[in-house]
Amino acid sequence: MKSLASLNLQVKRPERHKIYSKSSRKYKKAPADNNPSKILSKMTTKEFLSLQKPPEFLAPALVALWLVRHNQWDAAHLLVQAATGGDEAWVHAHLHRREGDTTNAAYWYSRSGRRPSTAPPDQEWEQIATELLSRTSPTTT
Repeated sequence: MKSLASLNLQVKRPERHKIYSKSSRKYKKAPADNNPSKILSKMTTKEFLSLQKPPEFLAPALVALWLVRHNQWDAAHLLVQAATGGDEAWVHAHLHRREGDTTNAAYWYSRSGRRPSTAPPDQEWEQIATELLSRTSPTTT
């Protein structure tokens, strides 16, 4: 089993796009959004999954979702097990449901304050990721 420290989580900032300036009749770089959480909150789940590694500032629940879809269930479980928030409990429930442990999943759904999902696991993952990405903000350490 990997430790959390061995994950070395980080991501590059997106490149700036060029925009056309009518006044100068030239292309110039668009200003970069200095708030990476705004970039993630507008990101689709497919874009999220395409990241080589999740950003360092990302909440544990989203990092765990990224990890489980990249075949790192143990690391995802370790991460949400160490956290205490409702979002982490929701992802924890999803992880146990995904592995077929419905009793343990039911416990974690209750800890999260949510009803157990009846959707297929991949659809539930999509629902969780979409909601969590939509309200992404950097974590403070």
